Amino acid sequence: MVAAGGAVGAAVYGLSDIVEVLAVQGLLSAGVLMLFLNIWTTQDNTIYNFSVAGCHFFRTERRRLVTFAGAAAGTGLALLGMYDWLIPTWS
Repeated sequence: MVAAGGAVGAAVYGLSDIVEVLAVQGLLSAGVLMLFLNIWTTQDNTIYNFSVAGCHFFRTERRRLVTFAGAAAGTGLALLGMYDWLIPTWS
């Protein structure tokens, strides 16, 4: 269903990112929530590893806090365009 929404958004708005399409429609909070849930469900092993390493690094047992902080940091980096920072574009 989301793929169909992305295809329609790309055709109507000329945008290929579903979060950008939702932002144009005034649904940025839904887009950010969807991005957060997408990261959470597809990167759960990475988030778990981050939380274990973070707890060890900060010498804390508050894994839930470290987990949410890591997920929020990943979401923030994604919103800032981290993907474009990793893949250089040559002109």
